[in-house]
Amino acid sequence: MKNKIYYENFKDAIERNRKKIPAVHKKLKAAGVQYVMSSWIDLHGIPKTKPVPMSDFEQLLFRGKDLSLQYTQYLLYLN
Repeated sequence: MKNKIYYENFKDAIERNRKKIPAVHKKLKAAGVQYVMSSWIDLHGIPKTKPVPMSDFEQLLFRGKDLSLQYTQYLLYLN
């Protein structure tokens, strides 16, 4: 697993960087970052992004973020 650049599954990719995540989170918070952008490609090949609060940073990295009703309401609040 050490020599791979690309991983075949999400779990291996996360395990590779698990120890770095708390330090990155701390560094971003210290820099005043309040939101990170979660991005993915939808089923039609269209890039999508959503802002995610720093309070959900580790959850986003470990499990992905549920971007359904909760974040739809959040985005309406931003507009």
